[in-house]
Amino acid sequence: MARPKKKKHAEDEQVDLPVKSEAEGQENALTVEIKMLRAENQLLKDSVTDLRNSIESKNMLDGWERLHSVPEDLT
Repeated sequence: MARPKKKKHAEDEQVDLPVKSEAEGQENALTVEIKMLRAENQLLKDSVTDLRNSIESKNMLDGWERLHSVPEDLT
């Protein structure tokens, strides 16, 4: 005669659910954090590019002013 199968208790099934749910929650939190860090990294890169462009523009303007300025001796 075959042995009757043991039924799983509801308590045993619920033990696995919180662990899985907690792991998924941590994974989702890390995914969000990674996206935020990537966005912040891109913002910093854009800021550095803007600063470089500003410095380059200022240097060009300073050079142009030096070329077109009248020396004080001639005034």
